Amino acid sequence: MIDFAIIALPRSGTAWASVWLDCKHDPLATMSIEELSEYEGGVSCTALWLYPEFIYENIKRWVIIDGNIGHTQDWCVSNGYPAFSDYHIDLFNSLRGPRVNMNDLFDTYKARDIWEYLKHDVPFNKERHKQLKLMNITTSCSYV
Repeated sequence: MIDFAIIALPRSGTAWASVWLDCKHDPLATMSIEELSEYEGGVSCTALWLYPEFIYENIKRWVIIDGNIGHTQDWCVSNGYPAFSDYHIDLFNSLRGPRVNMNDLFDTYKARDIWEYLKHDVPFNKERHKQLKLMNITTSCSYV
């Protein structure tokens, strides 16, 4: 069973969160959903929301990141991908679980709450979070 997950649409801080939380980023780019069901670590993923039942049955704790949907849509189109349909946006919005704003990842006090919920057995490192906030961590998206 997956220990914890950050679940979000693309361009919502998942690459940054994967470094911060020391977990696998976008695992479905390199493994099947069946293989992922056997993984026991943490993940930060922009595709898991397409599998709500998998989330509810295979992940111990998760947080849904609400980013800027306009930014996500613009990014998709400018990179040659289709924008998300209303169906997909509704599917993402219908996920059950705790939701936070993307900006909460970068607020030390709100980030502490996220960390303690997801990684309850590892102390929050305020100085490391402060250092990571200064970094622009992104992905090449060559696997999309």
